[in-house]
Amino acid sequence: MFSVTPLAVSVALCMSAMMGFNAVAGPLIRALGLADWHAGAVVSVAGLLWMLSARAWGGASDRLGRKPVLLAGVGGFAGGYMLLALFVLMALPSPPPVLL
Repeated sequence: MFSVTPLAVSVALCMSAMMGFNAVAGPLIRALGLADWHAGAVVSVAGLLWMLSARAWGGASDRLGRKPVLLAGVGGFAGGYMLLALFVLMALPSPPPVLL
């Protein structure tokens, strides 16, 4: 029997992470010395890639099963955010006050 709960929870967590990034993108972009439009470009490209890859993820889910594809997607999302955090930490001249 198929349960929508794991899918709904994982999508909610991923969207929460993306919205959390949106909240800090402006100050972060300014701290890195980039133009404001760079933040918009990053968020726009992420949304566009999410939309364009949805069909492929759906097909993989039909072929391989929901659980392995969902775990791979959430794992990739978490790994991507960890790489983003590492890049930002290395690129900032001084660590954010939260890390001190």
